[in-house]
Amino acid sequence: MKHVLILDTNPLPLNSRLMDLPENCRNEVMVEEVKYIYQVIRKLLFRPKDRLSPVPSEYDLLIVGLTSTDEDYEKVNFIRYIKRNKPELPLLIFSHKEKDWLIRQLLIIKNHELAPITDRRDIREVVETFLERGILD
Repeated sequence: MKHVLILDTNPLPLNSRLMDLPENCRNEVMVEEVKYIYQVIRKLLFRPKDRLSPVPSEYDLLIVGLTSTDEDYEKVNFIRYIKRNKPELPLLIFSHKEKDWLIRQLLIIKNHELAPITDRRDIREVVETFLERGILD
């Protein structure tokens, strides 16, 4: 079972895309949603000690949704923090707009990419590949 954590102020579109995965993949993924950075920090730092707990002790993938709001700058800084301090955590950026929008907004510099970026068109394929092979393209 893979555990995916979504950080997005509006996780419904992304979650519905993930629930559209093929049945064999859908049964292998547990998706949790949070809307605020502090909730991610709480989940990453304060993990349950009990192995029988339904809350995972680790996440296999963190998806950060960027939506074109001011809070996206905070999320980009948070992504940088995760990359520095927890580089083993696979991280995927989901853009609610086209990928190039992030570059035009100067949120992400093209030649210094923080993490793989996906949008509405290919989120399903990226997550499906991650579930099958354990890598992000």
